[in-house]
Amino acid sequence: MEIGEREGVIEIEPAAPMRLEERKGRLVSVPDRELPPLTDDLVRATLERTRR
Repeated sequence: MEIGEREGVIEIEPAAPMRLEERKGRLVSVPDRELPPLTDDLVRATLERTRR
C-alpha cells in the first residue's frame, strides 16, 4: 500500500495492481503479480526513512 496526504486528505492506494478474492468467506486483496517478501530489514529501513 502507498499512503500519502494531499490537500489535507489521507490517500491509501495499492502499490501494485490487485484483485479481490474470497478466502474463507472473506474478501482479500491479492496482487496480480508476485511481490518480493516483506523482510524485517525492509520494514526497519522504511520506518527509519519515514521518521526523518
